[in-house]
Amino acid sequence: MQPIWSARTPDGRKADEVISMLQKCVRRGLEGDALYLVKQLYHGRKQKMFGCDIWRHLLVYSVEDVGLADMSMVSRILDLERAAKRVVSKDHNADLLMIVEAVMILCRTKKSRAVDNAIHWFDDQPNYKPPTMEELDRAANEDQPAPAELDDAIDKHTTRGRHMGRGDEHFFAMGTKLENESDVAPFQAPSRLADADTGRDLEKIHSLATESV
Repeated sequence: MQPIWSARTPDGRKADEVISMLQKCVRRGLEGDALYLVKQLYHGRKQKMFGCDIWRHLLVYSVEDVGLADMSMVSRILDLERAAKRVVSKDHNADLLMIVEAVMILCRTKKSRAVDNAIHWFDDQPNYKPPTMEELDRAANEDQPAPAELDDAIDKHTTRGRHMGRGDEHFFAMGTKLENESDVAPFQAPSRLADADTGRDLEKIHSLATESV
């Protein structure tokens, strides 16, 4: 088994360059190319041509290149890794399903390099001096400026808000405002409302459910 820096993948490429190329393809959303490359790493490792912790690389991508854009990504990659371990076999490539899914998710999801950029910022600031423990303690214990009263907080959930007559209309117009709202599709209400026969319909459903038990 060759070390990764001198090994080659089954198609003859340098393995360390394939790893680097895989991450670039994930960053650019080049799904087909990324899948080809990760399969080269997978089969090269399975054939004992070299050692490569594919899941470690995918986990790093989930923070370095996706990061704050989807903070559930780490859990999703770890879940797929656990699933892969459940189906791994010497004779079959069932665990490749989970690796392929992980790569496709990473290629398709929105991305942010804010976390990695923050690390590089501190690395590139040789004159930056982090606060001492004494400075941190003093800042934490000194009186902090109190926030101004937020009028929207005086709503139907508070005594003062109820006395002011603030009900659902005020709450949904003002109290539920979001900053940095996602583009997730909003709730879609049913297009057909229940009619006067709802009570009888529920009785019929209950009766059928009881008979089937």
